[in-house]
Amino acid sequence: MTIEKLPSGKYRISEMVGGVRYRKTVNFRPKQAEARRIIAELVETGETSVERMTVRQAIERYMEARRAVLSPSTLFCYKGYLRQIPDSILNRQIASVTDDDLQKMISDLSEGRKPKSVKNIFGLVSATMGHFRPKFVINVKFPEAARVEPYIPTDRDIKILMMAISGSKYEIPIKLAACGLRRSEICALTAADVIGDTVRVNKAMVITDGRDFIVKSGGKTAESTRTVRIPAALADKIRKQGYVYKGKPDNINIYLGRTLKRLGIPHFSLHKLRHYYASRSHSLGIPDVYIMQAGGWKTDNVMKSVYRHALGDQMEKMEAPIVAHMEKLLK
Repeated sequence: MTIEKLPSGKYRISEMVGGVRYRKTVNFRPKQAEARRIIAELVETGETSVERMTVRQAIERYMEARRAVLSPSTLFCYKGYLRQIPDSILNRQIASVTDDDLQKMISDLSEGRKPKSVKNIFGLVSATMGHFRPKFVINVKFPEAARVEPYIPTDRDIKILMMAISGSKYEIPIKLAACGLRRSEICALTAADVIGDTVRVNKAMVITDGRDFIVKSGGKTAESTRTVRIPAALADKIRKQGYVYKGKPDNINIYLGRTLKRLGIPHFSLHKLRHYYASRSHSLGIPDVYIMQAGGWKTDNVMKSVYRHALGDQMEKMEAPIVAHMEKLLK
């Protein structure tokens, strides 16, 4: 056993037990008895040195250490990412992983996956590497993401859709999505959250790492807790029904997709109704700060990209003034 004083003033205890090197850094100079007790605890818990730890072990320890501060849905995503990381990386000792290994991992993951998915999976690996190997600077390149122009439903789409879902069990949640609410927020709402012609958003339904749905207080961001004004008729419908939605969150998306296909409307997800809400608000001249507050957005990054996408049924109207002006100049 060795007890070594580090430049930081701390002490590192190190000992080889059963062919495995165990290390522990402490803030005080331990006596031999104390050092032996610390090493014995490491052996009992199986906490090996970073040099001996595999990437899988490191990721699992990284997730466990943050269990108390991460949301259940984030932990659920992390476990899904872990299942997709190639064994060629997971079984490597974390101390031996190189940029070339990580670049090959990215190449392998890129087959059949979208660039965003690859970045999300790699994000768990890079965060773990940063925790256990803070001096290792990762230098890799990701595949270029193809520019996809999202389809934002038009007023006509929304009108046809609302007529089609009238009276269904999905009418209220879909209409609330068109008022700027997230699916997780909608599924957590109760009739008691409807006050006058507003809804109080202060909780969210999230999936746990055990694949169960639970309601937790708060939301995706601090800005998610808010009061949203909705049409009075929709508020009355919720009060009359006595609840907002009873069922699995995924079923709302499934119903929406089938309904759009039946109506001949280009497919869009439930989340795109938030896009519609923001885009329509913007086209009506509502300042971004109010749109962000109503929708619970933390920054205007999304506003600058997707949510400022011009509504298809408004393009001709918006372009008309400049076209008329140019017609005069170009005669």
